[in-house]
Amino acid sequence: MNRWKKWLAPILMLAFVFPLLAPPAGALNLQRIIERYACTVAENVTIGNLLMIKSDGLCYKADADDAALRPAIGVAASTVSSGGVVGLVARGIVGGASALTPGGAMYLSTVAGAATQTQPSAYSQTVGRAAGTTSWGIDINPPQTLKVLTIAVENLAAAADIGTGTDYRNARAIAYSPVAMTINDVKIYGRDSLSVYAYGNVVRVFNEGATVVEKSYNTATVWPAAFTATSIGTIANANVAAGKSIFFEIVNGVLCDPPAFDLLIYYFTGE
Repeated sequence: MNRWKKWLAPILMLAFVFPLLAPPAGALNLQRIIERYACTVAENVTIGNLLMIKSDGLCYKADADDAALRPAIGVAASTVSSGGVVGLVARGIVGGASALTPGGAMYLSTVAGAATQTQPSAYSQTVGRAAGTTSWGIDINPPQTLKVLTIAVENLAAAADIGTGTDYRNARAIAYSPVAMTINDVKIYGRDSLSVYAYGNVVRVFNEGATVVEKSYNTATVWPAAFTATSIGTIANANVAAGKSIFFEIVNGVLCDPPAFDLLIYYFTGE
């Protein structure tokens, strides 16, 4: 009996301590580290944070919104205070996430240090891929190059329309996306000046089911000058799913006669 008591006490102690060592529910953790190196951090970082390194040789939390804090180059292997040294993981597996789409790409987020499966519209860097609903594999890629799709739009007669309003099903399909894409900007490249503005006109771009961007042109908001690329406006509903299309319409007011122009769609693909 005494012999069992001798072993029982250490076992009970381990049973008490082990839960304290396990990562808390919902907290990011490193399930596997394949490749890493060390760097000194210039701010407090938490395990799982995406980091970048500046020319001063120090690591900071990476941020897709800040040109000075990108691209990401790895993931923090531990929680470290400013001035400390952290392991920077270039390849491995991050656990403790939630509600991920397995197989979907992971991107540097507009939230400092975070990863997201929603591709940012202004900057796109793939940092890995979801291995399940709660874990993702680190695979840091270079930032994606912004691409442009050019669509020629014919010279329309006065009051002539492409589409009938806010229903994309009546608009003109202008592009099919075999992979996921995120629209960064839409511009009009004018081919000539618009001379008549009576009642104005509205230009819209849709993905399947939602307006990406729209703008009204009239005497207050004049048509883009000839041979000048002018942005239509702020992008909404920027993501276009793989296998979906982009649609375009222009609804002209009475006597409104836009010249031929090019529609320029700037985008990132989903890889």
